Amino acid sequence: MTDYSEWNDIEDESITHSRNITDISTALSACLVDLKDIPKNTQAFNYKYAPLELYTPMVRKACSNNGLFVIQSPSSKRGMVGVATMITHSSGQWIKGEVCIPFNPDAHKNSIQALGSIVTYLKRYALGSMFSISSHGDDYDGVEVAVEKPAEKPKVKPASAKMLSKLEKAANDGKESLTKAFADLTPAMKESLTAAQVAQFKQTARDAETRASKMKSGS
Repeated sequence: MTDYSEWNDIEDESITHSRNITDISTALSACLVDLKDIPKNTQAFNYKYAPLELYTPMVRKACSNNGLFVIQSPSSKRGMVGVATMITHSSGQWIKGEVCIPFNPDAHKNSIQALGSIVTYLKRYALGSMFSISSHGDDYDGVEVAVEKPAEKPKVKPASAKMLSKLEKAANDGKESLTKAFADLTPAMKESLTAAQVAQFKQTARDAETRASKMKSGS
């Protein structure tokens, strides 16, 4: 006779499981014989980590010996990416967990590669959590993915008094003179000028041409 009570699954903020988990719990306990902690022996950047390929063979063997099977799949929701991990038992009982972290594609030069690295990290994190496997080494919290931060712009030196004086003189001679003076500046010199300074020089050039026009019409 079918036990329909198992269809009423249990769900909370972090885990979902079938109504009855007696058999799968017993099988998970039996798995401990085949499981062991994993050393962090793979170097990446300035830390070490335990790669996914050290987890999967051991977990597969433990599951095969105890009527278990593991399914892992990428997931996403509301600007986050994650991995859903489901452990099933031959009895039909199951346990499912999901872990997600924020992901901004614009923070990476290659967002697809970064996403793949994050999913790989979360897969091994989830396997370690659900099968009570610890990793140990130099950096316990090391993550395989390095988020690429936008490069900081070097600090720009303020425009020199000599250059400002030259531009002021050119502005007093009118727009044409100021345009030529700007064209003679190097990229670094142009970078040193603030928007307010540029606006002031342009206004000075306009005022100079207005004065010149009035003087010309008056004569």
